[in-house]
Amino acid sequence: MYDLVLLKRSAAEAGDIDAMNSFGLLLEQREKFHAAESWYRRAANAGHTDAMNNLAELLEEQGRVAEAVRRRQRIEAAGES
Repeated sequence: MYDLVLLKRSAAEAGDIDAMNSFGLLLEQREKFHAAESWYRRAANAGHTDAMNNLAELLEEQGRVAEAVRRRQRIEAAGES
């Protein structure tokens, strides 16, 4: 598992947006929410729709509902849901 984390992190740091989202998921599973949010944001800002949804869900779980709603509105405006 440790090798997978290193692989995902390396790919994410190299700019792979799928890896950014996957690394965010791994971090969220480990309850490293701040770091997960950061990677979701990077991938979402690069147009990764799964990361956009993951970020909105994480924000909502943290009680940051207004920001989650704004994120979901951006997804809908882009034609994704």
